[in-house]
Amino acid sequence: MIYDLDGTLCNSLNETMIHSYLALFPDTNAEGIQAGQRRRFLAHRHLIFRPTEFYGLWHCIRSGRPLDRQAILRRLRTAGTKEKKIFYQRFLRLRGTLMTKSARKFASLNPLYPGVRRHFLGRKGKAVKKILLTLKDRKSTYCLVRQHGLQFEKIYTGEDFNTKKDALRKIQGDREGSGFLVLDDQEKHLREAKSLGMRAAWASWGFGRRPAGSWWRPGSFADLEKAW
Repeated sequence: MIYDLDGTLCNSLNETMIHSYLALFPDTNAEGIQAGQRRRFLAHRHLIFRPTEFYGLWHCIRSGRPLDRQAILRRLRTAGTKEKKIFYQRFLRLRGTLMTKSARKFASLNPLYPGVRRHFLGRKGKAVKKILLTLKDRKSTYCLVRQHGLQFEKIYTGEDFNTKKDALRKIQGDREGSGFLVLDDQEKHLREAKSLGMRAAWASWGFGRRPAGSWWRPGSFADLEKAW
């Protein structure tokens, strides 16, 4: 199986919300996030694929503008390259500081979804070859894998490829992806897998919106294993 991380194995909503907010507004603290802003962030987190896009999301939230992916990207295009770079560096620095200070606390802000640990430790789960494919940065990815006790044959992070489709092509080229099932919460990534002739299932417990069309939608990891 090829697993996504955020929104599939772990819930990164609180961690990404706090660190992206503090990266954009460094003179405030997490208590500065208003209840309405928190609700809008949680409702639109599924629109974000890369960390720099949190920059556009928070600007749209703070301005009260209507929110969709195009609005986020438009706000990103109006920002200077230096401004976006500073935001991303702050975002990674905040994460890095917390991981260095307390990797356990960082993992607690990215908790596993119900059933994940049992899936990885159970007889059926152990028998399956596992590859992790995530857009998350390498340091955060390996920290969470270690802290949550997950094991993979191979791990691909957002620093290893430009798009998930590129990584899936590589997996296919290495003959690792033959017969694999891709589990992801984002419709875009499911379609990329399907376009390459791979099977795909939507992680319905994640924060991605329900994809259009006919997809396998297991309701839990137990449902996933029943189909094996």
